[in-house]
Amino acid sequence: MKNTVFLLMLICSLSFSQTIEQVIEENDLKINEVEGFIKSNNLQIEHDDCISIDNPDFVKNDNYASQQNSENETQYVFNVYFHVINKTNGTRVVEIGEDQIMDAVALLNANFNQYSIFFKFTGYGSINDSDWTTINGPSEFIALQTYAKENGYYKNEAFNVFICEDLVDRSGMAMKPGTVSLIEDKYLLSSSLLHEVAHNFLIHHIYLYAGTPYCEYVNGSNSATRGDKITDTNASHVLDANGLDNIQGNADDEVVYHGGTQFSYNNPNNKLDCNDELYQDVQIANYMSSNSYFGVRNSFTEGQGVRMRESIVNYSNTIYSDVQNSISSLYQPYVGNYAGVNPNSNTATPLKFQKGFDYQFVYCNKTHVVKKQCSVNEIPIGHPYHTSIKILQVSSVNTENCNIPRPEAYNGGQIISSSNMYFDNYSIEEINAEEIQDADLIDNLNDGFYIIKTNYKNGETMQETIYKSN
Repeated sequence: MKNTVFLLMLICSLSFSQTIEQVIEENDLKINEVEGFIKSNNLQIEHDDCISIDNPDFVKNDNYASQQNSENETQYVFNVYFHVINKTNGTRVVEIGEDQIMDAVALLNANFNQYSIFFKFTGYGSINDSDWTTINGPSEFIALQTYAKENGYYKNEAFNVFICEDLVDRSGMAMKPGTVSLIEDKYLLSSSLLHEVAHNFLIHHIYLYAGTPYCEYVNGSNSATRGDKITDTNASHVLDANGLDNIQGNADDEVVYHGGTQFSYNNPNNKLDCNDELYQDVQIANYMSSNSYFGVRNSFTEGQGVRMRESIVNYSNTIYSDVQNSISSLYQPYVGNYAGVNPNSNTATPLKFQKGFDYQFVYCNKTHVVKKQCSVNEIPIGHPYHTSIKILQVSSVNTENCNIPRPEAYNGGQIISSSNMYFDNYSIEEINAEEIQDADLIDNLNDGFYIIKTNYKNGETMQETIYKSN
């Protein structure tokens, strides 16, 4: 029995000492599998901390008049571009390609769209230079930006997200406020990406200045002017690997990922604020908490969402003026375009839409939804040719881009006609793929009863019964 206990203790101690690098290597994981693996195996892998850098080109102003609930009436769209830093020969250990980049875009939109902040993917590219695969500290981060600008990599019209192989002792860095961030590749599809981009919108760590004259009181009396200056984030201190005790709902003093744990602390390590009060309910699940564990951070507060929008307004004519885009841009595919697509061409490029949105494709100028709904990055083959696109995160009512072409969708169809509604005497006319897509097909029919059958190349068939009378 003692040997069994000792073995269990050894396994637990190993899980505490593992790094994200070890977890990925030992289990041959892709970065989109990391958090799920860690949570399902109840591992305790600590996020590395980050460094936010006050933007030297602008005077920081985070003293806004008040914290109000935001109606999120104005919708903001920001371009985002990713730079994948490889070795000089173009290789890297952790795979970062289109799939991983699109998952990162989806992660951004899934967490910022609730505040009417949207990201439009504008592309990604490689920087093949071994000198920049490892970044050590803020000065090298700033030097990387200079290098990117001088060598034509930097995109003035977008948020620039740099992805390196090793960010020494850090998971990310960001300009605050600004449009530039840096992520170690292994952290790209984790809360670290959200953490850094929030810094770009002038969101501070929730533990800012804890233990100093600038600290926020536990009683909340100075929450509007101290700490992160946001009133609905509780006063906090810097967390550390040995400070994870007295978690609500967990008497064993361990981080629990399942079973309804609230992931918040009561009096961790009996630490006191600068008013000599014990810290209460430190919000380790907040995206801006420090040194939390993988799978724990899961949300912003409403106050943080309001502050992001306040920052956008405050710097709308300076920092964010060149990187904004239109709502209509979200409806455009990132691969292919609507104009000039030949639906019968076997070489036509499929239209691909960025992940992170819930799309519906509906009949043009009609309100009812086509049979299918999707949230993938390609239009389903089974949708009719004459459709328009709806993005539910943008509007549950508005649609754009009527007559979206459907490359490689149609095999043709049939027109079944009859003089009466019972179709007891009917005729069948076979029509080809071009004819079935004719916008004037129904208008050119004579009076009578018809069944229009459309055959798709994926094997599906759709039919519509109509009565034509002038």
